[in-house]
Amino acid sequence: MQKYKVRPPVVAGQFYPGSAGDLKREIAGYLNQAALTDLPGAVKALIVPHAGYVYSGLVAAYGYKALKDSYKRVFVLASNHARGTPPFKFSVPAADYFETPLGRVKVSSVAPRLLESGVFTNIEAAYDAHVIEVQLPFLQTVLADFEIVPIVTGWVDEKALREAARVIAGYVDADTLIVVSSDLSHYHPYEEAVSLDRVCIKALEDLDMAAAARCEACGLDAAAILLSIARERGWKGKILDYRNSGDTAGSKAQVVGYSAIAYYTELGARRESPDEAVDGERGFSEMEKRALLRLSRETLHVAASGRKLPKIEAGSFPPNLHVPAACFVTLHKRGQLRGCIGHLVARMPLYECVVENTVHAALHDGRFDAVVPHELSQIEIEVSVLSPPLPVNEASRARLTDLLAQRHPGVIISRGPYQSTFLPQVWEQLPDTEHFLSNLCRKAGMESRCWQDSATQVSTYDVTAFNEHQPG
Repeated sequence: MQKYKVRPPVVAGQFYPGSAGDLKREIAGYLNQAALTDLPGAVKALIVPHAGYVYSGLVAAYGYKALKDSYKRVFVLASNHARGTPPFKFSVPAADYFETPLGRVKVSSVAPRLLESGVFTNIEAAYDAHVIEVQLPFLQTVLADFEIVPIVTGWVDEKALREAARVIAGYVDADTLIVVSSDLSHYHPYEEAVSLDRVCIKALEDLDMAAAARCEACGLDAAAILLSIARERGWKGKILDYRNSGDTAGSKAQVVGYSAIAYYTELGARRESPDEAVDGERGFSEMEKRALLRLSRETLHVAASGRKLPKIEAGSFPPNLHVPAACFVTLHKRGQLRGCIGHLVARMPLYECVVENTVHAALHDGRFDAVVPHELSQIEIEVSVLSPPLPVNEASRARLTDLLAQRHPGVIISRGPYQSTFLPQVWEQLPDTEHFLSNLCRKAGMESRCWQDSATQVSTYDVTAFNEHQPG
């Protein structure tokens, strides 16, 4: 008889009832109380809290009640809460099953395959806390037949988060759900907590990674992985419920915040896995690249002539180009920069982003005169689609120059009202890291060493870039 490795519950009887009957009744009570939010598409992911059920169970129920579809695989992502855990980046378990009073949950065969990627390791001590376990009874209640991939994040930087998101995304299909286990702010007075949490959950709902990076949330790294995948797939976010412990079972003097946020894909909006021809953080076929470059070229001709832009027939573009994305459009004339304008955060469908930034690069880049018709034949267009920016965390700031030198990513610096960015392509002109950062500081209107100031925020991103000379 084959012997399976089973991870027993560690917080049953503490964070939730220890008997199956009491646990079933408590979860059913929360699900009955939770209002059902009607979403216009299939739920692909949830952010739900992980405190004791008496504090956060009702909020979690709002998320789990929104699950109308069946899922065969559930990624449960959380950040390490276990004390004394040795340093690690991402852990997946070696166990075959996780057990709760409601029975065993099978660990998917994806887990050992993640170990083979080199990005993930096995740190069993990372599972000695409650952050994964408390989600399982809810999943066992609302889903019939599923397997889990429990992942705990440890000490990670933005490059590691991006790599983990890339690997995980490869296993996210139509039958996959992602659950991020995270509470919000901790131990502030009630009104202060509500104010902090309101900003945080809005950033999470809007998939605003830069704003979310400033959230006070204990599962922030896990949430960053979800937001990266959600933005790449074009999912939408929706706040389902927010409360804190002062609303449920605790004092208002010091509270912990909880939210339930769903991420869904609008029906017919986009495929769930990329084409064969993909590259970078975001996959595009050669046909899609040519369509964007052709659109930019047509827009450039209209803008330079002073004519009104014609109405765009959205249906003429493939679904992948309807997904919101951040992009830059760069114009070169005889090899020299002639204009470059873009967005750092996804605010509109990609094809609309290309149109808007083509117009701005041609007419409104303050470094150059507006493009005029006789120049058009000498101008080459490049489109750069950005991955979601990820902040450089505190631990990585000490070796910032080394990190940037290894990858040459796009870089954003910001402090107060000042902000600037260099696309990865700028490394070709400024290959020295300190020189690159100093020029970036001056571009933002700050002192040249601003990047060394801890008050200056540094984020990085990658791009998928293509131009008319080499569209593929």
